[in-house]
Amino acid sequence: MNVLVIGGAGAVGNAAIQLAKWGGAKVVTTVSSSLKAELARKAGADCVINYQTEIQDYISKIGLELIVKKDEGFAFVKQLEDSEGN
Repeated sequence: MNVLVIGGAGAVGNAAIQLAKWGGAKVVTTVSSSLKAELARKAGADCVINYQTEIQDYISKIGLELIVKKDEGFAFVKQLEDSEGN
């Protein structure tokens, strides 16, 4: 499974990275600075993307089954449908 964690350097994102890795997933995360990239790598992210410059190119190259996004203090998880609508 491939998982995208939006904002992997924050507390929720960090926990989401660790949980996804624990579950055996390949984890891609987005950050906005090199300092935050280092924090996400330490949490276990396989790939760290600067969302301001790189995200669209990367998403178009891989498939994602799950997106974790923090919004106003709450974490939301969205399972993406495959190309057949499952």
